Amino acid sequence: MGTEVPLYFSIKPSDSLAKLNGWSGTYERLSAAQHSPRVALVYSSLEKPTEVYLAESAEKLEEARPITAFNKLFAER
Repeated sequence: MGTEVPLYFSIKPSDSLAKLNGWSGTYERLSAAQHSPRVALVYSSLEKPTEVYLAESAEKLEEARPITAFNKLFAER
């Protein structure tokens, strides 16, 4: 049992939402710059502890890498 919160996007507010491909789990606190494709976000799942991740673009969420190690002990268990 777990909670999953996927990411959705649209180009314009009037467009339909489309789901972004990524890991199963919870995405939160998404941050993106206007002139960069990179995306920073907080991600967690039952297998991965909550950490801040950086993806090269929204389309590459599955390739995101952790940029924090606040929960290293949890990750090792």
